[in-house]
Amino acid sequence: MPIYPIKGYSLTIPIGAAKSPPTIACLDEHNLVAISRFGDRLRITATAEFAGYDASHKPSDFAFMKRVTQELFPDGAEYDRAQMWAGLRPMTPTNLPLVGRRRFKNLILNCGHGHIGWTMSHGSARIAADLIAGRAPAIPLDGLMAA
Repeated sequence: MPIYPIKGYSLTIPIGAAKSPPTIACLDEHNLVAISRFGDRLRITATAEFAGYDASHKPSDFAFMKRVTQELFPDGAEYDRAQMWAGLRPMTPTNLPLVGRRRFKNLILNCGHGHIGWTMSHGSARIAADLIAGRAPAIPLDGLMAA
């Protein structure tokens, strides 16, 4: 299957005693930084790169996304307590997931979402559930079939 690793980076920062955290998710389109609220934490993502199977990271990899978030929400979180993460996300060359049957009739694929996995998760899970249940998928499969 045409699936390749793309390395994504994220920061998870506790809100703690911060006075003005964001209350909803937002995207700084100019800087391509996404900020999501997860209860008492913020999750910040920005960068994705083709790095083979290397999931290593260093603090400088996160400096830009942290700086952008601090500029937008200076009193939004306890930035000195940020946790860094880098990991590999399976992605197809088109960034469209492979959903459906391929070689084995008893295997439903739902993979290759890359950096938009969370964004597409509910829709592709619905498609997979419909296929497993033997129903016509509620969402069109154009461009998504694994065949």
